[in-house]
Amino acid sequence: MPGLFGVAVEAVIEKEGKIFIGKRAGSREHMPGIWECLSGRVEQGETAEEAVVREIKEETTLAVTVVEPFNTFRFIRETGKQEYQGISFWCKYKSGEVTIDPREHSEYKWVTPREALNYIKLPNITTSINRFIERFEKL
Repeated sequence: MPGLFGVAVEAVIEKEGKIFIGKRAGSREHMPGIWECLSGRVEQGETAEEAVVREIKEETTLAVTVVEPFNTFRFIRETGKQEYQGISFWCKYKSGEVTIDPREHSEYKWVTPREALNYIKLPNITTSINRFIERFEKL
């Protein structure tokens, strides 16, 4: 019997050569306590680009400009019943001060993309960061 399928977005938010990473709140059902780039689900009726901008605003209060999508990925939630196809977006900081939602993240940092790899260990996310580094360093 097929399970549920969804679309997720991931945001690599870049500000003056550094990127935003957040530590998932310990109360989160999926992967509590890990460092990540911001992520979320696409809701019915919105595009992936609209979703990534909304998720960033909800989780940090930051305003961003979407530069481009640069990676796709796939994952299955621990329960094994929900599969996601994900799209990674390079987003450029536009304005605002970070106010994290404590239900989502317990702390955050602005780090260089290479420094982010010292915190982030999930293969899907490290692949996204490495692809971002390749793209960003070409500019």
